[in-house]
Amino acid sequence: MNSNEARLFSTLIVWVAITVIAVSLMIFGVQLEGFMAAFMPILLVVAGLSSMRYIWRDSSHEQEVAAVEKAKRKNRIEYLMATLDEAELADLRARLSADGEMLPLNDLLAEYEQSNQRRTG
Repeated sequence: MNSNEARLFSTLIVWVAITVIAVSLMIFGVQLEGFMAAFMPILLVVAGLSSMRYIWRDSSHEQEVAAVEKAKRKNRIEYLMATLDEAELADLRARLSADGEMLPLNDLLAEYEQSNQRRTG
């Protein structure tokens, strides 16, 4: 279950619990008069909304972190592509299209880094 599914499930549980409380008050014939008649529904709604704020507060932060990580990966790939000479670029193109089947770029990058380490180390 990913984080959004967990948040959605938590939201459902909160609102079901609030609904059960409200229905229970009606079924058992609880008489709310005066201040309590206005305060109880407001209290239930405020409790639900504050729960939603707590449950969903970090969702935008996670999306920002994912976007930053993606940008870092893209910058790394762009830097690598800029540092390759023509022969290495031709080799990369040939490997990417070997046997008409596309190979994962991460695997090729790992191979490239290993070959560079062997050359330098």
